[in-house]
Amino acid sequence: MLTGQRAHFRSILSLALLIAAPSLAGAAGREPVLAQIQVPHSYYYREMYLPQPTSGPSAVAWSPDGSKICYSSRHGLWIVPSSGGEASQLFSDGELDTEPVWSPDGKSIVFTSDRGGSPQLYRMPAQGGRAQRLTFEGNYNASADISPDGKSLALVHGEGGRYQIAALDLENNLLRILSDGRLDESPSFAPNGSMIIYATETGHRGVLAAVSSDGRFRQRFSLRKGDVREPVWSPFTKRK
Repeated sequence: MLTGQRAHFRSILSLALLIAAPSLAGAAGREPVLAQIQVPHSYYYREMYLPQPTSGPSAVAWSPDGSKICYSSRHGLWIVPSSGGEASQLFSDGELDTEPVWSPDGKSIVFTSDRGGSPQLYRMPAQGGRAQRLTFEGNYNASADISPDGKSLALVHGEGGRYQIAALDLENNLLRILSDGRLDESPSFAPNGSMIIYATETGHRGVLAAVSSDGRFRQRFSLRKGDVREPVWSPFTKRK
């Protein structure tokens, strides 16, 4: 699966370079666009910066009750009944909106958007309406996950060339850095909200790591082979 993802990224990168080649050849002295991008993760390149070869759905997120699915497609967010039916667009403003995640009560959706000039996190009602910007510190805030109690976000915070896991208190808007890596990504809250798992890099390999929601405890998990990307906790289910 990882091999397929890498091949997919290489094909997207090749496509982007082919598209850019004619304009670059005719613009002597202009710095190539890709050279200006200072985001190290292939995932972020693909989702936020490179042209997409398809306008199909991506970044799918289930509603808490399982009745709806929110996804990104054609520079917007859409919602469709999980049982099937017609999809409805939350809004259409021409911006790149992606990575939706539902609040635990299903009333709002947090997502990543570049509408402010750089990737930042926004929140809007699940029924549609005005989007509210949530993050202001740093030039990159993305890949949010909402705590089970709905009071905080886990996210990737980028500043000064480092990308770390942070927590944002939604009540007082306080941002706290939780991880100590350089290339940390894909945070996911445990069902009880006490821990956050994420992917990071050690020795040019992607590994699984965890940090407590208060940042006091950190741990990395070793795997003999392969790279870890985009971990997510399974939901907690009660025994009947």
